[in-house]
Amino acid sequence: MHYMPGEKILFESKSTKLVLTTHRVRFESRTLGRKLVTSFMLEEIVSCNLIYRNHPSFIGVGIVFGIAGFYLVRYVDFAWAIGLTFMALCLLAYLATIERAVVLSSSNAVMNVPLGVLGDQDPIEFIDEVETAKNARYVSTKKMQQEQNYPKPEMLDTRREPSIAPTSFRNSEGR
Repeated sequence: MHYMPGEKILFESKSTKLVLTTHRVRFESRTLGRKLVTSFMLEEIVSCNLIYRNHPSFIGVGIVFGIAGFYLVRYVDFAWAIGLTFMALCLLAYLATIERAVVLSSSNAVMNVPLGVLGDQDPIEFIDEVETAKNARYVSTKKMQQEQNYPKPEMLDTRREPSIAPTSFRNSEGR
C-alpha cells in the first residue's frame, strides 16, 4: 500500500488486511483464490454497521429431519439415526454460517470486514475510530476550503494607489 502525502496510520490489523489512515480505510481479502481490495476515502463513507447474521432456516430444516427420522422408524429401523445425523449436519451448517462483521458502506460499494480480522480490538471501538477520523478529515477539509475562499487579512493588500477618475463634465466654456 502506497501512502499519500501527510497520511498517517491510525489502525492496522495484525495481519495488515485492514488499515485505517487519516485519509482512507482499506481492506484486502481473498475469495476463491482471488485477491480483493476495497478502499474508501473517509469522505465517501456513508455508514458503519456492526452486524450479526445467521441462517435460522438450517435449524428449521434440521428439526424437520429429526421429526421425520422418528416418524419413519415404523418403516425403517435405522431411520431415527439418519434423521439425527441430518439434524446434526444442519446444526453444524447453522453454526458455520453465523457471520459477525463490521460493514462500512459508501455510495457505490460495501466493505464487509469479519470480526476475526480486527483481532483483540473491540468492533465498537474500531467504528468509533473510523467516525473520529472521518470527522477530523471533514473538519480539516472544510477549514482548507474556507481558507481558499476567504484569504487571511494579512494576505490582502489594502494599499490602494490613488486614481484619477475620468469625468464627463463639460467646462463652463462648452468645450
